[in-house]
Amino acid sequence: MKRIRELRLACLGTVLHILGCCLYAADTPKIIFAPRDSVYATDNVQLWAVLPGPRQQLQDWQYRWELTPGEGVAVSTPAGTAVYADFIDDSRNLCCPTDVVLEEGRHSGALDLRLQVTNAEGQVITQEKTLRVLADSPPRTSAELEERRQDAICRGLHWLMLVQTADGCWCPFLLDESQRGQHRTSSTACALWAFGNCGYGLSRQQHNPFVDVVLEGIEFLLRESDIVHLTPVAGRDCDRNGNGIARVLGRHNTFENYTQPMAIAGIIAAGLPNCAITREGQRRLLRDEINDACDYTLWQLYMSSSGSWAYNVTGIEGGNDLSTAGWNYLGMDAMAAWDIPVEAEAFLRCQMLLEEVYRPAAGRFGYRFLDDNMSLSLDASGIFGVYVVAQAASSPEYQSYQIRELSVSAGEIITRALAVFNKTISDYGNLDCGYFYWLVAKTLQKLQIRHLHVNGQWLDWRRHLACDDQDWAGFWQQILSLQEPCGKWVFVWDKFRYSVYSDELETALMLLTLSDQLVNPMPPVANVALKATVPEKHVEILHSEDFSRPDTAGQGPLTLYRALSEDELVDADATLWFRFTLPECSQDELITLQNDLTLTYVDRWGRDQSRQYGPLLVLRQKTTQNEETEEPEEPEEPEEPEEPEEPEEPEEPPVPEDPPVPEDPPVPEDP
Repeated sequence: MKRIRELRLACLGTVLHILGCCLYAADTPKIIFAPRDSVYATDNVQLWAVLPGPRQQLQDWQYRWELTPGEGVAVSTPAGTAVYADFIDDSRNLCCPTDVVLEEGRHSGALDLRLQVTNAEGQVITQEKTLRVLADSPPRTSAELEERRQDAICRGLHWLMLVQTADGCWCPFLLDESQRGQHRTSSTACALWAFGNCGYGLSRQQHNPFVDVVLEGIEFLLRESDIVHLTPVAGRDCDRNGNGIARVLGRHNTFENYTQPMAIAGIIAAGLPNCAITREGQRRLLRDEINDACDYTLWQLYMSSSGSWAYNVTGIEGGNDLSTAGWNYLGMDAMAAWDIPVEAEAFLRCQMLLEEVYRPAAGRFGYRFLDDNMSLSLDASGIFGVYVVAQAASSPEYQSYQIRELSVSAGEIITRALAVFNKTISDYGNLDCGYFYWLVAKTLQKLQIRHLHVNGQWLDWRRHLACDDQDWAGFWQQILSLQEPCGKWVFVWDKFRYSVYSDELETALMLLTLSDQLVNPMPPVANVALKATVPEKHVEILHSEDFSRPDTAGQGPLTLYRALSEDELVDADATLWFRFTLPECSQDELITLQNDLTLTYVDRWGRDQSRQYGPLLVLRQKTTQNEETEEPEEPEEPEEPEEPEEPEEPEEPPVPEDPPVPEDPPVPEDP
């Protein structure tokens, strides 16, 4: 009988805890289901999956959904049955519209999915998955709200994927050419930002249906970019990587200093610095492209005498205001995620504008110098700016503001402005527009504020659930109520009168607010895998289902490979278990199961790294034969335990009769 040895690699678990890895598997599944574990019982539920790779119309290919509802669940497809088949018109949308019903009184159920894809040659690919079916009722607990949030994110990203254009951008066709440049850049940047912040950027390759969508969006922004040759400003050389150029992300854009920081943050959130991109016929790392883009942003800041940014390099009328600066504060803050340095002096320069636009009497921020136009979005940008400047350096000059005849600290400004900011949000009730939701949310997130004072109570601004129509609902509940069944959020002109705006941008900004992040942090490493080398003498006897074994057989030691998945490393304290099967043996022996165990990975700067452990020694115990089991008869000899009669010695309690000695107490009678 074979014996299975489970080997606990505790040392490896510790190493992976230190690395804090976020990984992807080497083998991408041929069919990728929507990244959801549950659906709600309602009409027209969109079940979907994708085929990885370029978006294609595969006319000779077919897909077929087979739905198996669990107890208390009923389903119906357009075909009137639990089976739906169609030709593949879009390889990124193998969709099955389904009505899902739960029996009255039930709160949950199950639905098994089976998807078959048949290619032009008749070859069949099959994938299966089980979903939980939940009652379609308003969330009453934090757990139910989280379920709704994840469902809304999945549907929103799916809609963005469907409306991405063939060249990789997001842009409605109703705009004329004069508006398309700015809108294509801002919508694409914010869409990428949303994919990255929601956890579906390039750092997540396994079970991610949006990888190709993100890569095409990044390539669009880089392809539609312009190169600017840098010149020193006031004796300062802004070319930090020494290549003499800066890059403007997006083309034909009148308001490039508005959209440039959006593109920087979007690519940082969704991309990987070591991702190779082909530019001008050369392969360049994404971090080098973003470094050039950051050079441009800082170069434009130093060119301005106001501590802000003009609308573009030509210096057209306008700009140099807090609205433009607010997005650049976000972009500069995002640079830290890729360790792109921003010298403290750049933040000190930003302080010039903040001193000019802060209105101490009102506790609010104006649009620009001598312009007292104030709004919730300007307050958000001002508070965010003061905070990041105060964080830039420990020197007192970054904490002190000279405003008119008044000298105030950054802490005093933030405290006063936050009180007014809080009241404004409370008075608004519902913010109604993604632009306001995101600018407010990113400020509260940056300052790590969890509660707002609303209606006399301190409430969680994200998760608070309204008990009735009179109660204030937190941002997430407000946003969920505004989502369309198709997954998008609709831009309403009366809520935000801005010409270059659309459903694409509105959806991206709503998803950014739901993502609960400023900029998705980059994983420290990628492509993590284990390599185990088995000594030649054990090659034929050792088997493991946890490692892949090369098909090629040859002489010498055997090398086994295993790529580690995200699920295995999502828990920092998790310990990995690997199972090996060895045949029985006739005697105890200590064998070297592996000459070495190697952990390989790519660090955040694209360099191949490895760490070695081992050798791993295993004690094999001999197989117990049936005859040997008779040996236990030997224990029958314990008839000798009759010897315990010896303990009869303790029966010599008669010895305790000596206690009569204590009868001497009569001695005390002598007194």
